[in-house]
Amino acid sequence: MKSKMYPLEVHNFVEMEDPNDLGIIVKVEGGLETVFNVVEALRKNNLKITHIDWSMEELDEAIIFIILSRARDSFGDIMDLISRVEGVEWVEEAPAFGRFLYCPYFYPMLIGEERALFFEESLLARFIKNLYKMFVPDMVSSFLLHVGKAYGYGAYDHLREYVENINVDNALKYLKILGLMSGGGLVSKYTKEDDSIHITVEGSMECIILKELGLEEGSSFIKGLLEGLFERLYASKVVVKEDKCIAKGDDCCLFSIIPLK
Repeated sequence: MKSKMYPLEVHNFVEMEDPNDLGIIVKVEGGLETVFNVVEALRKNNLKITHIDWSMEELDEAIIFIILSRARDSFGDIMDLISRVEGVEWVEEAPAFGRFLYCPYFYPMLIGEERALFFEESLLARFIKNLYKMFVPDMVSSFLLHVGKAYGYGAYDHLREYVENINVDNALKYLKILGLMSGGGLVSKYTKEDDSIHITVEGSMECIILKELGLEEGSSFIKGLLEGLFERLYASKVVVKEDKCIAKGDDCCLFSIIPLK
């Protein structure tokens, strides 16, 4: 997979300076020229940009993440303005998480000290599928487990910035967002039983791919992510068991998290 062009630091989550700040996500084609034209259209209408990041794709497609300070115009008016720029495919309002606005289309993965971006779910799916085609399943599972665990550690560090009181409920709410961003799956429900937590994940991309390939390795990436996140949350080693798995014929994946205290 070719490397992408992107700003030095891509911010998935940006803290609002004012409750009236507005987050905009724009899908464009035409490369940096279209990015520039979108910015100019906003500036000519006296809209103050306090944050902008973009992810450049191989075919000159990009997602732009913009935050407008104390926007007086409605989202509908701003969407109409941006939509008139040549090369703009669609515009949507950025969702919020507490006092932060975020872009669900940026999926950051740290490799050493470098940051790589998987852009949209289709690229991540191809990446995982090609890994399983190129290498033996045990090797791929181990790799994805460790990538997921590093991502879980990073998720906890991010969570500390976004919420004042870190607890299981906030962690699981954040997991739902991470699932949407990465295409990894959606946390549909969870239950607590003493110190254990049982999490249901629907639509695990990795497990759907495994089922297509006739493999039953289980969801290594999500398992690693849960390990990393909850080890930080509990300040203790945890055991993560996958009790149900789409790859093995179940309709969802069910994980049990048990802290070793």
